[in-house]
Amino acid sequence: MTTYLKSELFRITKIKLFYFLALATVLTTLCIGFFFKSIARVQDFTIYGNHYLYACLMLLLVGFYLIYPFLITGHISKSQPLNYQIISNDILPKNIFLTDILLSSLIAFTYLIIFYLSSSVFARIFFQMNNQLTQETAYITELNYLQMMGVILLLIFTSISLLYGLQSITQNKIAATGIFIFISYIIPLIIAQLRMVSPFFNLIGNFLPLIQAFTFYRGESNFLSFLLVNLIWILLTTLIFNKKFVQQFI
Repeated sequence: MTTYLKSELFRITKIKLFYFLALATVLTTLCIGFFFKSIARVQDFTIYGNHYLYACLMLLLVGFYLIYPFLITGHISKSQPLNYQIISNDILPKNIFLTDILLSSLIAFTYLIIFYLSSSVFARIFFQMNNQLTQETAYITELNYLQMMGVILLLIFTSISLLYGLQSITQNKIAATGIFIFISYIIPLIIAQLRMVSPFFNLIGNFLPLIQAFTFYRGESNFLSFLLVNLIWILLTTLIFNKKFVQQFI
């Protein structure tokens, strides 16, 4: 098992896309900084670094965070023949599944750290910070920004467990990605609209991680409920897909 883990870590270091994704993450936050700096001159109010951080947060929440599960699991998950080869070396199928999810989560955690640090640095380089203003539209304090990074991290972990599981049992990354987008993004968007007019859909929305992330940001729910919903999703998807994955090799 130790040898397998070392070989996976070595394989990850050879994936050039991961280095490009780190650079793209920094460049994305830099471009947002340049954009806000360019429009600051024509605004009739002062743009603080907190407004810039709000823009970075909204970019993640509206779907940018999904890029990490897409690209990471797409390169971590393996073909069926390769999995058979690994199992022939006395590696249990469940260990392959759980190791890949763990490594994918660690890589995603690294990228989110890069996003948070680069955006925080650019916020102070390009703008002045003001954490004393009252909460208003397009504004967030540095502490709230850090808290929301934790929320997004949980969203990414939940997405990885679902997407990797779908890829593992379907062996079709395109089909798995389509199903994943429908479950984790399209359905929550639809429910988010319907929950305003229906108590039933409002109840359903309480069990969808993306909706819970937005309600937590708006102060309509607490972090404990958001954490619980994500842990349930992670636990269920991991147990169900791990079982299905193992059955393929029996």
